[in-house]
Amino acid sequence: MHKISIEEAKKISEIRNTIKDKKEDKRLHAIQLRGQGKSNKEIAEKLDTSIKVVNNWICKYVKEGIEGLLSKGQKGNHRNLTFEQEEEMLKKFRRKRTKKDR
Repeated sequence: MHKISIEEAKKISEIRNTIKDKKEDKRLHAIQLRGQGKSNKEIAEKLDTSIKVVNNWICKYVKEGIEGLLSKGQKGNHRNLTFEQEEEMLKKFRRKRTKKDR
């Protein structure tokens, strides 16, 4: 079982404040939680993913550091909204729904 130090978890917390990609944030959050002493099972439950995926993220972090968890230029159509884009889109749906409910 890989151990993540409290200092590493604090550094990751700071980096998470600058990340806009939700997938990257989720992977970094897993490492941060591990640094706080959470088990893979607890992390998987909290992040709504499998224990195997959490283990893969932690192993990748141990081998490659934070860079290993960041998205690399992927081919194809990967529509991943930033937190701000998602919130803006949801606002539009909420407004439409509110108008219908009247």
